[in-house]
Amino acid sequence: MKSLSTLLLLIFLMTMGSIGNAVEEPRGFKKIVEERRIALVIGNGDYDSSPLRNPTNDAEDMTKILNERGFAVTSLIDSDKRTMVKAIHAFGQDLKKGGVGLFYYAGHGMQVNGRNYLIPIGAMIEVESDIEFESVDVGRVLANMANANNRLNMVILDACRDNPFARSFRSSAKGLAQMDAPTGTLIAYATAPGRTAADGNERNGIYTKYLLEQAKVPGMEISQMFKQVRAKVREETDGKQIPWEATSLEGNFYFTPSEEKASTTISPVAENSSSATVPSPASDASNSVLRQATSAEIEMWNLIKDSKDVTDFEDFLVAFPNGKYAALAKLKLKRKQQQRKINYVPKDFILVKTGSFQMGSKTGYSNERPAHTVNITRPFYIADHETTVSEYQKFVEATGYREPKCSSYENWGKSGRENSPINCVSWGDAQAYIRWLNINEGAAYRLCTEAEWEYAARAGTTMKWGCGNNEACLEETNPDSESLLTNLFQKGTPAVKSKKPNAWKIYDMNGSLWEWVEDWYGPYSEESVNNPTGPESGTYRVRRGGGFTDNSSKTRSAVRDYISPDARIKDLGFRLCHSK
Repeated sequence: MKSLSTLLLLIFLMTMGSIGNAVEEPRGFKKIVEERRIALVIGNGDYDSSPLRNPTNDAEDMTKILNERGFAVTSLIDSDKRTMVKAIHAFGQDLKKGGVGLFYYAGHGMQVNGRNYLIPIGAMIEVESDIEFESVDVGRVLANMANANNRLNMVILDACRDNPFARSFRSSAKGLAQMDAPTGTLIAYATAPGRTAADGNERNGIYTKYLLEQAKVPGMEISQMFKQVRAKVREETDGKQIPWEATSLEGNFYFTPSEEKASTTISPVAENSSSATVPSPASDASNSVLRQATSAEIEMWNLIKDSKDVTDFEDFLVAFPNGKYAALAKLKLKRKQQQRKINYVPKDFILVKTGSFQMGSKTGYSNERPAHTVNITRPFYIADHETTVSEYQKFVEATGYREPKCSSYENWGKSGRENSPINCVSWGDAQAYIRWLNINEGAAYRLCTEAEWEYAARAGTTMKWGCGNNEACLEETNPDSESLLTNLFQKGTPAVKSKKPNAWKIYDMNGSLWEWVEDWYGPYSEESVNNPTGPESGTYRVRRGGGFTDNSSKTRSAVRDYISPDARIKDLGFRLCHSK
């Protein structure tokens, strides 16, 4: 339906009388942007080695569009390290006065040992150890923004070009490494972590071109804006470049708010305030524009109202977020999204129906207590096996993501272990794999919650293991029951589904590898709970199931353990769940 989307947008622009400009700013724009907006924009392209065509243009165009949208912008072109560091510090100090902060960088960037660096002009880099002293750590930017304690921050990195110094480096890592976004922050990458992005043959790089385009769309919330950018970049590059975001935003933001959004959607209402700013009524000119837009809206609605394509309704809402048919479009969109999720049945997954069970144990380790009633009120799918090397390998090959290595016992890269479970992966690695899988399949994969995991492991029983109370039953269900470490060291972790499944046809829940689950670690509640998801935050993530290094008591269905989400160890992997 891409041609339809183009036609619809053209109809809208013709009716508005603005064929010369892709998108017009809404009337009264400057009046409704009341919250402080501060930006630091850096474009580095004039490198002695591997100069770049687009960053200077990208930075200039980004500065222009941000200025037009109420940002106070500091713009640096082809800057050295000292200038960049000084500007980043001043930017952080300015943010302490409050408001929205945006940092944009276009130029060379690279990762070394899991840290990301921006390359200044004039950097003298001959070996990998020079990076720390000659470049700017992205962590410096994040720290300055986080210390400001302002409402919302954005970090946009169009810095994933090929490493010009790769030949002299020990590491072969490409692109930028994934970073966790501090609270209230969005980090946007031009492409997936570990991948490189094209510089582009036009005035702007491919990513920034669409970023500039979508930032002009009135009434588009920032998360939706980045989704649109991702879709357009992926389409133009035939899937070779897929933009990526890490976000912990807690509020909304609009680069170009529609007049109806008013300042209440841009600025948070002060605490203890009894009223909020209300926009003034639209002028006669605005009403005239609205009347003109109505005919375009009707024509567009008539074209898409019976469409089965979800994106048609998304495009409609972008063009007419507050139109006469907006509410109906949202309703149709919601129903079609729900229908798509309902109809999606992932391969090699088991449907787990609703029910109640006793979670934890009265006699086990202290963190298994108290045993309490958990009600699973929503059915879900769970993979019948742990994610395998071959499944994870597709992700690494498609994105250039880091290879999972942690010791001499990783299954990755070992002949004959394609169907063994992937190990040596962190919680973040599992999440990166899930995000990639969801984008490619239009699905909603996720890690299981701790409660879902134990419910599935017990498979309707109240026994220690899914197979029974006598550990002898593990001989039939636990891949590691024979010689444990000796067997592993000689032959590697057995292939998934090499033993019998539990009563619900789910394999390897007790033993094989510990499995990451979604939850932060925390104590159990004594009360009966519905669909628990654990604490909202924490230091450690939960892992379940026991691993090949553990004795049988640690593979019981009730056993829970906690570990740093950054851990990459030989007896830890994951399996997927999917909402029904």
